Amino acid sequence: MSAGRSKQKPIKPTDLSETDPARTLESVEKDFHTIFDCVPAAIWYRDRKGIILQANRCAADLVGMSVEDLIGKNYYDLFPDGAEKALEKDLQVILSGQPMYKQLRKYVTADQQIRWTLADRIPYLDENGEAAGVIVMARDITEQKAAEEQLDLANQQIDAATRQLRAAADRTRVLAEEAVAANRTKSEFLAHMSHELRTPMNSILGFSDLLREEPLSDQQQQYVQNIFNSANTLLVLINDLLDFSKIEAGTLNIEILPCRPAEMVQEIRDLLEPPAREKGLQLQVDCSPDLPDSFFTDPMRLRQCLVNLVSNAIKFTQQGHVIIRVYVQQRAGQDRIRIDVEDTGIGIEPAKQELIFDSFVQADASVCRQYGGMGLGLTIARRLAGLLGGHIELVSQPGQGSTFSIILPQFVEANQTSSISSRQDPSEPVEPDDRHIGCIGKVLLIENKTPSQIQTNLLLRRAGLDVQIVNNAADAFERLRQEPAQVVLINLDEVDEAKKLAAQLHNQDERLPIIAVTDDTSRKVADQFKIAGCNAVLVEPVSRGHLYETIRSFLIVQTSASSASAPLSSRKRRSHPFNEAESMEALLEKLPTLMEEMMEFYSRSDFEMLSRFAKVLMELGTSCQRKTLVGKARQLHDCLANQAIQPDELQRHVEELNELCLQISLGR
Repeated sequence: MSAGRSKQKPIKPTDLSETDPARTLESVEKDFHTIFDCVPAAIWYRDRKGIILQANRCAADLVGMSVEDLIGKNYYDLFPDGAEKALEKDLQVILSGQPMYKQLRKYVTADQQIRWTLADRIPYLDENGEAAGVIVMARDITEQKAAEEQLDLANQQIDAATRQLRAAADRTRVLAEEAVAANRTKSEFLAHMSHELRTPMNSILGFSDLLREEPLSDQQQQYVQNIFNSANTLLVLINDLLDFSKIEAGTLNIEILPCRPAEMVQEIRDLLEPPAREKGLQLQVDCSPDLPDSFFTDPMRLRQCLVNLVSNAIKFTQQGHVIIRVYVQQRAGQDRIRIDVEDTGIGIEPAKQELIFDSFVQADASVCRQYGGMGLGLTIARRLAGLLGGHIELVSQPGQGSTFSIILPQFVEANQTSSISSRQDPSEPVEPDDRHIGCIGKVLLIENKTPSQIQTNLLLRRAGLDVQIVNNAADAFERLRQEPAQVVLINLDEVDEAKKLAAQLHNQDERLPIIAVTDDTSRKVADQFKIAGCNAVLVEPVSRGHLYETIRSFLIVQTSASSASAPLSSRKRRSHPFNEAESMEALLEKLPTLMEEMMEFYSRSDFEMLSRFAKVLMELGTSCQRKTLVGKARQLHDCLANQAIQPDELQRHVEELNELCLQISLGR
């Protein structure tokens, strides 16, 4: 057998009757033509001049003619469009005696259709073995060619779409960077505005609070009360804007502490009962007997959510009641703390119930005109509930009132007993006022803002404290050298200057209590003050009760048994050998921060960052020998590794990991 097409010998006509003498030439020719016409390829015989000697039916069909019309005609005359190239190739095969294979050709048929063929040319030899012409065998690949063209067109469209997607991705990246920059600028602007607004607001609130206790006429008392109420309202708006900005930027910090739910709702009732009473509403509290004495959450943020919901309920209720119910609820096999705020107010249409949680949106423009507000309260409440590991639910009907519910995970200490009657601990200090702070002492006030100086001086002196005021660090050290103080209160415009002064005072006398007052609400600044040596950090505007209680706690320590000072002086001298258990505890202290950041990326559906957090938590669990943490983190990582991520499954893994980390951080 031939090893390849290049070695195939040219076809030479053979008298088939010689192989079988019994067969007649007529029968042989008949069989030949039958086979010839049945071959699924166009076959032409033509001589050196292009005269068609023979053609099968497939060839005739291919060009839209009959076999009889083709035989004897000049091929180059019948198909002039490709005659020149066809002649060139035919002569090349005839003269060289070598076949040519797979020659692509496009031509137009007699009925003006465009066809494509893939042709093979083989020399046609006469009786003497001389090349008398060429045999052309062609396969019709028109449909294949059309498919290839469609494929090429599709590829071009895909390439164009890919380029557009890349361009869109680039534009999206640029827009995202611009959005991040704009969000950062917005946050910086709001933080700056908060700083600029809080300083005068602190003076307005402080002086109006002082004026309320002065002997004034009824009309003057009303004026002062209006100033105080308006300042508080403005302060709420400022705080809402700042909190909203921090939530949007992902910089709002959550601090998990013990929280007494029964006490909290009673405090909220006491706080908001006056405006409810003015409208003739009953503000009630209903706490379940099964409620734990305390559970772990961020009390300040939970209180913020509840005050917002209860205030809204009072605002939108004209008659009837507002009830705060607190009880334990079982969900998915886990105990939850559920707090319902039920009102008999105007209610909300079902179609608008989701809308009210959007930023700067209220259910109806007429509601905004009638009741006021920026439409941020419910947005902040929902986001805060999410950061606490819970969520908010709403049930409402127009004209029949609404029930907003906060559902939070219940993390309690082991063997904790529930007792509503014991929620008020008589041993706990009552918030003092200027008539019974409970102790005396000398306070050094380092402050360079005149209005605030006067206000703080009046507040502290009314509490029976000896107050010395200086404006800068040099005067502070000189005054302390001449006359020691029991407590130092630092309130300077420049935060860096205040931190530097606190560090210098702490290095000079680490037993001296230092309280920093700042208008920066970030945890970062508070931590920096504590690292510098401050024992407490207060955020302006500071309420009188909070200020008194903080100073009182340090004055009581100062006047307690002398042995209490020994641990303070010995801490600095104590050596710190490496302790593996303490090292592991230091690692576990990072869990709340890690989970807070991880939940933020989960809310943004950033699966890549979630996967990284899962790996970090796996490593942390391995280092601290926490097999459960390793297992939960691995489950989340495996879920994210799946190409088809199931949202419900992902949410379950994230929530389980979040709850486990909170339990570890609280129980370690």
